[in-house]
Formats: sequence, structure tokens, C-alpha cells
Amino acid sequence: MTSVPPGGTAGAPATSNPFVGLRRFDLTDSHLFFGRDEQTYHLLRRLRLMHFLAVIGPSGCGKSSLIRAGVMAALRDGFLADDGDWRLVTLQPGNGPLEAWVEALRPYVRPGTADEAIVADPAAALDTRSGPIAILVDQFEELFQFVARTGKTNDARAFVESIIRTGAPDARVYTILTMRSEYLAQCAEYPLLADAINSGLHLVSRMTPAQVRDAIVMPVHNAGAAITVALTNRLADEAARQADGLPVLQHALMRMWASRAPFEPLGESPLGTAGGLGEFLNDHAEQVYGALSPEQKAAAEKLFRCITEMTDEGNLVRRASELDRIQASTGVPPGTLREVIAAFEREGFLVVTTSAEDRPPLIDISHEAIARQWRRLGSKDPVAPGWIVKEARQRAALLQVERAAREWADNAQESDFLLKGLRLENAVRHIDGREAQLSEAGRRFLAASQARDARRRWMAPKVLVPAITALVLIIGLALFSASQRQQRAVEEARAALAETELRIQQLDSPAAAPPQSAPAPSQPTPSQPTPSQPAPAQPQPAPTKKPPVTSLPPDPAIATATPPPAPPPMLPAPAPPSPSTQARIAPRVYIQIRDESQRGEATRVAKALGNARFIVPSIVVSPVGPSVTELRYLQPEEESEARRAAQVLADEKVPVTLRFVELKGRSRARPFHYELWLAPPRAQAR
Repeated sequence: MTSVPPGGTAGAPATSNPFVGLRRFDLTDSHLFFGRDEQTYHLLRRLRLMHFLAVIGPSGCGKSSLIRAGVMAALRDGFLADDGDWRLVTLQPGNGPLEAWVEALRPYVRPGTADEAIVADPAAALDTRSGPIAILVDQFEELFQFVARTGKTNDARAFVESIIRTGAPDARVYTILTMRSEYLAQCAEYPLLADAINSGLHLVSRMTPAQVRDAIVMPVHNAGAAITVALTNRLADEAARQADGLPVLQHALMRMWASRAPFEPLGESPLGTAGGLGEFLNDHAEQVYGALSPEQKAAAEKLFRCITEMTDEGNLVRRASELDRIQASTGVPPGTLREVIAAFEREGFLVVTTSAEDRPPLIDISHEAIARQWRRLGSKDPVAPGWIVKEARQRAALLQVERAAREWADNAQESDFLLKGLRLENAVRHIDGREAQLSEAGRRFLAASQARDARRRWMAPKVLVPAITALVLIIGLALFSASQRQQRAVEEARAALAETELRIQQLDSPAAAPPQSAPAPSQPTPSQPTPSQPAPAQPQPAPTKKPPVTSLPPDPAIATATPPPAPPPMLPAPAPPSPSTQARIAPRVYIQIRDESQRGEATRVAKALGNARFIVPSIVVSPVGPSVTELRYLQPEEESEARRAAQVLADEKVPVTLRFVELKGRSRARPFHYELWLAPPRAQAR
């Protein structure tokens, strides 16, 4: 089913696009403005009775379009023109409310009027002899944004008071302001403004479904084309569910009209391809951005970050800026910046307003819905935030550093006033290379905060403790390595000593002595006895003692075993010893003490062992050992000798524990090798 205009045909071609897209409706668009007739007439009736109207509503509800294409267009066309034609003045506070006010009113003042008189008494300064004057202060919320950025409250109060003075009952000046409803509470800071709003408040309501359908169908009919009923209903339903319903509806219709086939009514296929009404704006913006060069893309980001902002409440709003200010703050080459502005202006995303006094052009987004619907610009995703959110974080970080720097300076640069922890981390991350935008004091403050934080991090437990631990480990490893080397040296010395003693014992044993040469039986010597003749008695030489064999200097306190005396030379040679006797050597006990305080006790024990025919080669200080006195033996068959030594110690009142130690990984254990480890002095005391 197709909706056809009266007297028209569905296939009639249309050359101009009847939809304005994202930009607001203006005076010249009144023939395309539908669905607001009732509110327009209501405002005109109220304007006849009072000189001030405050049109309030949420963003995207159509406030500016209602006044410009509705009320102001009606005044232009002769409504309430009993005393002459209306002269229409429009302005926005922008970046200089007082300057914008004076510049807009200057063409309509009496000759010779100074600018100061326009501010002080605009009703008297304006020349209304030829007809009434209607002043539209559009987007009045920009005044509060201006104060938040600059702190110029005096300029703001002068601007508000001048506006209120135009509403004198006998004056022929009528003032209308439009403002977003979320800024209504801030008007209470200006008592005269609050009183005027209470008297002239008009809250813009949402359009009814019937009014939305008129806004869709009537422009198509006036253009001599048609639109299907199904598409009309679907667009109306989706617009009702969108936060920015009216602007995204106008933009979607503009895009569908531009891509429609000639002589065909608007149908649902373009909407289905786009993925819904809300995706038209985002996809369109991405197409424009995607066509830019890399240099232009970087410039586009800087541009949109300059002309939009996020309020303290988290609202994404426009912030119109003059071209020279944009260039100064971004550093983008003028040619590149103008190319980017032109690309987005052609597609309806930017509005460029030129001044009558040769001031730089004012650059603004065509509607705040762009900031909310273009995800690259306004996404609040914490992982991938949009340009506005990034800019807000950076500006907040810069402002925080400047305020903290002033507080630091006011307190004699005490370190307690430096940024630290999470505040410093967030400030450094969000400034992101824009330190040059800080004042010199701010840069010094930030550098001092970072230096203090670096020192704190080094001294923090999670840095200091690992560093100390690493140092202790290095020292411990060095000491352990030295101890291991010392232990190996001691063991090697013991092995060499044992081997030397074994060789000496083998030399001293009877089996090792050279054999006596006996005379032949057929040639007896005179001194040789015969079987029938006893041998004469021979004087027996006194036995001689040999000194103990040891590798250490002789210690008189250490008793050593004395080998048995050699048999008399005249006696017959004894029978050869058994192999076990040949292999046996005197048992040796190596005494280990913990420190020098135990050397006296060790000497006493060594003397007792020496008396029991044990050899004590050495007394060695070993810092590491068992906690009790131990006597260690290395071969199971040597346990009996170990028990004999333990009995000697028990007689000396030295309790000892026998312990068999198997030397794994070695070729063999040294024979009759024992180790006596004296318990530490503290353990002995217990």
C-alpha cells in the first residue's frame, strides 16, 4: 500500500531532498516542517501576552526547529505584525556570550548607540520605530558551559541581566530562549532569570504518533513522491523508541531519499539493509571518515574533540569553536583542517557559521545526536572509549594537575601535597603526551610527583624485599660455595693421610720385612746350634719405641698407639700372618668439634682413645654437624671396633650415638676410618 499525495502520482520524480537530516530546521525550511502546528500556535498566543518565553526540553526534542521554522517563520510571514514587519534576530552564547549579544543587536540599535549602552539598556538602545523585534537566544545552555570552562561569572551575569531588560512591558522587544531541560536548575543562580522563566516557561512535549507520521509523509508528498505505509509505520515506531528519535529519523529519511530508485516509492529495503534506524547515522559517519587519508583521519579526531565535550554529569554535548582556536589547539595544518571540515560539512555533520564582522567562522556539529550515535566519537565503552570520553579524561587530568600544583605552591611545596598512587597514575595516563598544555608550574609539579613516586616504588616492600632477598641469596650461595670447597679440601686431606698411613703400616708389618738368609745344612757355622746341642744364651736387645706416624705436628696431649716390638733376631722367624692381618691397620678416629671452646674436651677424649690403641690424627673445627655426639663408621664389619671406641667414650662420661654411614657414589670406604662428632656446646649443656 502506497501513500500518494492528493493530485500527485507515486512515480513523479523529485529533484530536491525534502529532509534536512541532522541539522535543525531554519526559517527557509518552514515548508518542510510538519507535525508541530499546535505547539507553534500556542507559543504565538503566549508571545502576544508577554515579552519573554523560555522553551525548555530534552536534547533532540526539536526545540530549535520549533522556534526557527515554526514561531519565527510565522512572525516573518506576518503573524502579530499589527505595528509593522517583524525584525528577527538569532544568536547563540557560544564562546563569548556578551560579544555575541552585542554583535547580534548592533544592526538594530539607534544611530550613535555605544556597545556599552546595548548591554546596559537594550530596550532603550534598540530602534523599534519601524516594527517589533524578536530575539532568539538559541541553545542557552552554552552560557553555563562557557562559565564552567572560563570561570567568567561576571560576563554571564551581565549577559543574563541584559536579556531580562529587553522584556519591559512598554518595549516592542520580545525575547525567546531555548535550553535543554537538564540545565534548568542552574538558572536558579540568577534570580532575575529564574523569575522570568517561571512566568514564561514552555516545556516542549514529545510528538504524538500522528504528528510523527505527518513529519514523515508530508515532506514526501510536497516533493511529489510517495512512501509506503509499512515503512511509515516502522519508522514512526523506531523513532518513538530512540533517545534521539527525531534527528535520527530525519537523517535516515534523508539517506533513504538520496539512495532511492527513480520513479519508485520509498520502501523498507534500504532500512533493512542498514540494520535499523539507529545504524544510519553511525554508518554514514564511518563512510565519511573512512574516505579520509591517514593524515586527515588524525585531524578529524582532533577537530571533533575540540567541538564536543562531556559534562560533569556525563552528557555528550556540542561545543562550537572558532576556526582559529581549533587550529591553535590542535596544531593541524590549515589546509588539512579545512579539507576535513569540508568533507563532514558536505554530508551534514558540521555547520560552518560565518560572522558579519570578518571574525573566524564558527565550527559546530549539526546536532548533538552525532555525539551520541556515532560510536567512534561518543562511545562510553571502558575498553574502547570514544574521542569525547578520551578528551574529557585528558582535560580533567590537566585541570586536576593545575589545581593540585596551585595547592602545592600555596603550601611551600610540601611533599604531602604531591600526587601519588592512583591519582598520579590516572593523571599521567590520561594526559597522554599533552604535558605541553600545562603551565610551567603544572609541569614542575607533575615532574616532582613522578620523582617522588619513583622513590616510593623503589622503597616499597614489593620492590625492596625482593631486592634484599636476592642479595641475601647471593651472599648465602657464596658462603655455601666456600663451605663446600672447604669440606672437599678436608675430605681430600683425610683421604691422603689415610692412604699414607696405610702404606706406612704395610712397611712396618712383619710380612714386609726382608727374609733372613739361612746357611746350608751341610756347612754349619760355629755359632749355629745343633739339634743335640742347645743354643747358648744370647743377650736380648732392649726393644725400642717408634714415634707415632702422623701428618700433623706431634701433640703431647694425643696418645698414639705403639706397634708391638720386633721379635729377637736370634729367634726363628714367626709364621707368616694371615691375609686379614696383613690388610688390617690401626683404627683411626677423626674428631670434629664445632668451635675452639671444645678443643680441651676433644684433647681429653683423644688421650683416652690413644690409651685404648686408637690413633687420633686430627681435631678439626667444623661449623656444621649433628646436634648430638655421634661416632660414625663406614663399613658394617667395623661395627665391633666402633663399639669398643664408644665404650672408651662412655668411660670418659661422653654419651655417644653409633651411626653407620654408607658412602654412596664412592669407589670404597677407607678401612677402619671413624669420625667422632662432638655435640655443640649448648646441646652438651642440656
